[in-house]
Amino acid sequence: MNRPVDISATPAEELYLEEMYNRDSSFAYECSSEDLERLLLIFGEMEPIIDAFNVRSGASIEQRALDIGCSPDDFRSWG
Repeated sequence: MNRPVDISATPAEELYLEEMYNRDSSFAYECSSEDLERLLLIFGEMEPIIDAFNVRSGASIEQRALDIGCSPDDFRSWG
């Protein structure tokens, strides 16, 4: 049986996540699934957060681009 996971953060954890993401949004790519869920609650559907979810799930470059509204070529030019 799948039970819902409690993703609530302590105030200190929430402050840490918020500060780290505000310093550098690429921090999202280092986060666990639970912390990504917390970032989503704090910031909403920001591109780095959505893309980090996709990276964690092994999404294709095409899917990643579609989900954040850019071209797959944008990802290829970063590599």
